Amino acid sequence: MSPKTARQYLVTHFPGSNDSRKVVQALETLEKAPPLQAEYEAQLALDNATASALGAVDIPPDVLGSLNARAAEISAARTKRRFNPWDPAMLAVGIGSLLLIALLTWHFLGRAGVFPEEALTIAAEGAKLRVQQFEAVEGKAGNLEDWFVLKGFDRFHVPAKFADFETVGARIFKMNNQSVAVLAIPENFMFFLVFDPAPLGIKIRPEGAWQFTEFDYKYAAAIREEKGMCFMVVIKGTARDLARLVESP
Repeated sequence: MSPKTARQYLVTHFPGSNDSRKVVQALETLEKAPPLQAEYEAQLALDNATASALGAVDIPPDVLGSLNARAAEISAARTKRRFNPWDPAMLAVGIGSLLLIALLTWHFLGRAGVFPEEALTIAAEGAKLRVQQFEAVEGKAGNLEDWFVLKGFDRFHVPAKFADFETVGARIFKMNNQSVAVLAIPENFMFFLVFDPAPLGIKIRPEGAWQFTEFDYKYAAAIREEKGMCFMVVIKGTARDLARLVESP
């Protein structure tokens, strides 16, 4: 099995079936292709977060009633006649149900799993910054809200997991006339970026889930939305490296 074939197989692999010999073989094959393995691990982390968010979705009663009505129609049709997947009535009911489910998914999750192009542009700009372009600011990342308020940047927010990282510099730059707060983190040579996604047309769904990407052949970025603000981590490395950082205790 080639690494590409292994990756394609794992796309349709259900995470709970690791006892499959073919799954084990595919995972072992991916170990020989670090980029594909990193892509798979990042996608697996995203899938797990999406699954958790889906489990918490509260479907409105009127929508749930519509779904139940569709299910009743399908059940009644099966009891009255022999099931024929090409029957026009069956096709109409099935397509209607799929469209309703797709509409619900889009409404609640948006384009889940897609790293926004606008956010990638911000990540690329942040990666270009050099030490001399920052103001010397020392302290924990989560304690710098007042510093940014004094600079005219409101709603600065760092997720609790990253709040204790020590910083050596901070600054604000503009992207499409919107302010982006940046922190320089000496550990792992990282940048933290915080910005309001609404004016830039960025949506991260489900909220709190991470999305990963790699760019310029040497950088990786992870982004999430929390409390109405986007938080992004940029490192020199791979999506696999970032997935480990995000998932670590």
